[in-house]
Amino acid sequence: MSNEQAERYKAQGNTALQGGLHDEAVRLYTLAIREDPFCEVYFSNRSAAYAALKRFTEALEDADEAIQLKRDWVKGHMRRGAALAGMKKHEEAHKAYKKACVLEPANPQLRQQMETEEKLATEAREKAKDWENDLWSDDEEGDAGGGGGGDGAGGSGDGDGQLTRGTRVLISALASRAELNGTMGVIEEWNASSGRFNVKLEATGETLGLKPANLTPQPGGKRGAPDGEGEGGGPPRKRRAGKQLMHKLGTSLADASRDTLRVCLQQLCAADEHLAERTLHMLEGLNENSSNGEDNDDDDAGSDDDLPMRRGSGGGGGGGGPASWPKAPAMPSAGSRKAQHGDADDSD
Repeated sequence: MSNEQAERYKAQGNTALQGGLHDEAVRLYTLAIREDPFCEVYFSNRSAAYAALKRFTEALEDADEAIQLKRDWVKGHMRRGAALAGMKKHEEAHKAYKKACVLEPANPQLRQQMETEEKLATEAREKAKDWENDLWSDDEEGDAGGGGGGDGAGGSGDGDGQLTRGTRVLISALASRAELNGTMGVIEEWNASSGRFNVKLEATGETLGLKPANLTPQPGGKRGAPDGEGEGGGPPRKRRAGKQLMHKLGTSLADASRDTLRVCLQQLCAADEHLAERTLHMLEGLNENSSNGEDNDDDDAGSDDDLPMRRGSGGGGGGGGPASWPKAPAMPSAGSRKAQHGDADDSD
């Protein structure tokens, strides 16, 4: 009887969703979930309604619930991709659509969505590279020079005047060997025929031919001075990031995926041993604090007692609040669920 009531709520929710009444659709799907919290279709449909309201966090949570209930169901992964795309997490959205395409390879719409998210993810990675280049830029401090002279920087003699033999330089904006961006080297000589400086990398001893535009001289960085010290014996001057740079950084961080953040942090730390040690110390402290008193969070979140509250939450449903919901019944077998609900999702 309960499942029949849930199906009525779902049918009403489908009508509301198709009519553009997205809030009402969320409410009705929530009622269906309270009647039967083990049907993936109800979570999938509510995810679609949340996405239509641009409430992408809730849409993602419902998509993940649908996937947990039926891992190889294509629509759950499709809903996940749509929610992540709305959150502008294009790398993760691409992975979700790719999984959906594996499950349903003949679906041209899914393949198109996957390709769109792959393109947007590539563009996001390019923006991350631009952000890294800006991080090392001296423009906001008003300093002269800095290796950004382009073609005119190495027109004759030893290049642009600041870039001379023995100058310690920061390498940036390399496209072919991006892993070297943020590392240090020392200029050995100017190669007039190629229009490049021969630079010896401090980390590996490798010598590369690099354009002046990819090199930024470091204060007091002549060869012969100890690493990290200028000609006067003190450390090189550190520059505070300007407001424009910090604003761009904040925007990029808000859009970045966890994988992108890891790559950026690893590259920055690889270029500065002191920064790497400080970062490691901070992460170890944060991880230790996070683990104290929270070891049971994951176990509690997945318990049967908590399941009805978590799966029935949100959406402004009718009836009593979470405290009044009944305890979840035992999980039915995969075969019985399939027999009760089938694979069809008629919200579309």
